[in-house]
Amino acid sequence: MFKKLALATLLTASTTCLFAQRRMPPPPRRDSIPYMFNNNLPAFNVLLRDSSGIFNTFNIPKGKPSALILFSPDCKHCVEFTGTLIRNIDSLKDVNIYMISMLQNITIMRNFIETYGLDRYSNIKVVGCDYEFFYLTYFAPMQLPAAAIFDADKKFIRLLDGNVSVNTLYMNTHPVN
Repeated sequence: MFKKLALATLLTASTTCLFAQRRMPPPPRRDSIPYMFNNNLPAFNVLLRDSSGIFNTFNIPKGKPSALILFSPDCKHCVEFTGTLIRNIDSLKDVNIYMISMLQNITIMRNFIETYGLDRYSNIKVVGCDYEFFYLTYFAPMQLPAAAIFDADKKFIRLLDGNVSVNTLYMNTHPVN
């Protein structure tokens, strides 16, 4: 009886580990990160707060700079950044902001949107979940929040990896000529 219980526990634990490993892709090698070889804004899906709608980044329009911000509602730095972003949102009024959560819990994301009133700001275009973990695989940020910044022609400018602030977003989306 003890052997059967131990075997069942071992199988459950190993299956759980395998499932967890399949959900999160392994980080790419730092010298082979996809965004380093293609400066166009990549097309990927974002699950919207209604949990059935999908936004594809292909539909981001040209004409304004865009910031794809990866965050997690349970990340202290992300929460602090979001509060600062909202207090200074007018300085980025000509930047399209797409907030993409890596957390797969729609309820927590909805609460985050409501807490900060993210749907009240015209330049925050989308808040959703990267359910396919594309952002993590394509940009491979090491810290959160992270921001992939693109110019008005949807060409890559810079990845802000954990050092995201309203000031750095502004400086990278408003180049000095």
